[in-house]
Amino acid sequence: MNRLDDYILENYAKRFREWRYQKVYLKFEDKEGKIHLFLGCKRGNTKHLRKIRRKLKQIEAILSKNIINRDKSNIAFITITFNRNCFLNNTYAWKFVSEYTNDFLENLKKKLRKKGNDIEFFLKTYEYHKDYYPHVHLILKLKNHYIPLCIKAKRDLLQKENYLNGHMDLPMLKLLRILNMC
Repeated sequence: MNRLDDYILENYAKRFREWRYQKVYLKFEDKEGKIHLFLGCKRGNTKHLRKIRRKLKQIEAILSKNIINRDKSNIAFITITFNRNCFLNNTYAWKFVSEYTNDFLENLKKKLRKKGNDIEFFLKTYEYHKDYYPHVHLILKLKNHYIPLCIKAKRDLLQKENYLNGHMDLPMLKLLRILNMC
């Protein structure tokens, strides 16, 4: 497969739905020889969704205790996009999206630890643009507060033009400069 398009994605979605609804049971035998069957946890099936909902409730409880304002926050939202000029095509970009995202997180953790901070937990989701290239959204809960950054001036908007098309956006760049990461 050399490229992604609507037909291929629809075909993958159809195959995933078929796979997701196939019941898989785990078979266990106790000491008395009695057999027990338990529904296996597969991405998207009812058992998996229950597990995800339980985790999301725990995360919601943790995040509801945090105050997010312009003065300080320990929650960061990051979007990572991929430069289309660095990949042969969108399929090739998807092949490496997880590896690059994990490398980004590991490097960010190292830099944060040098500054006495750390990532307590994170949520990430992969999405695609209209041209089917990936981008990643990250929500990070940091151990300590940092100063959230917003675009406040026209010069910030002009500078942002330089960081589009696969590079960090301006607020993330400012955050990394404050943390002496770039």
